[in-house]
Amino acid sequence: MITPANLQLIEAQTSDAAVEPQVQPARVFARSIMTPAGWPWEQVRAAEIEARHATPLPLGDVVSQVRRLEAWRPSRPSRFAAFYVRRGQIGERLESDVLLSGERHRVVFVSPVQRRRRFQLLAGAGVAAALLVFGAVLAAVSAKQTGDAAEQRLAVLEAKAAADLRRAQIVRRQRKLSEAIEDRDRGPGFEAPLSDLAWCARNKRPEARVLAWHWEPGLTAVESRGQDTPFVVSDRPVQRSSAAVRRGVWLWGLGAAGQATPTAAEIRQ
Repeated sequence: MITPANLQLIEAQTSDAAVEPQVQPARVFARSIMTPAGWPWEQVRAAEIEARHATPLPLGDVVSQVRRLEAWRPSRPSRFAAFYVRRGQIGERLESDVLLSGERHRVVFVSPVQRRRRFQLLAGAGVAAALLVFGAVLAAVSAKQTGDAAEQRLAVLEAKAAADLRRAQIVRRQRKLSEAIEDRDRGPGFEAPLSDLAWCARNKRPEARVLAWHWEPGLTAVESRGQDTPFVVSDRPVQRSSAAVRRGVWLWGLGAAGQATPTAAEIRQ
């Protein structure tokens, strides 16, 4: 007599072996899309609409990407590629090499969590950049305001210094005038210089070129161009300087009437 086998145990083992989970590899679908001529953003919009309408899977179960395959050219159609993958096969991140029309393309899909994380990182970087730019603008504005205030203070100081200089010049002129009046009261007065000036005007040769007239107490002289005496009469002694004061210009000293030689032949410095 044959003892029957334990079928229940065999069936249980067979059932356990049969229900072993099998992980299917993610499969990325790809197709080419040709868009008509237009502006770049119009072509991208048309390619995205076409990719959604021609999806091989229900829209709720698929994630798609659209990529331009050639550079935009005016008045020429453009070729795009649409890539599809099941939403449940992405996981955290899915990278795949897809062959389309003999060309290999690297495609990366990320989960919504990864997209949110990337968006948060980009948003944080944008906020940090905005704060940095805002701080730089504030620093530039503050520096400009400080520079403007410094320039205003400098302009006020310059105006005050110019006013002080003008007042000092006025005081100096008034002091010189007072000293001249005092010297006139103490000295021989204006008769001597006026008399010498009148004599020079009366006795100057017509062709002589007198450039300057000098008078100091005890000295009367004129600057004349040329080496000839600039006077026509000789009732007063005239003496030429030993060297020209400038090129072609000589200094002529005048002595008093009845004096053998002039008082001075050079201008006293």
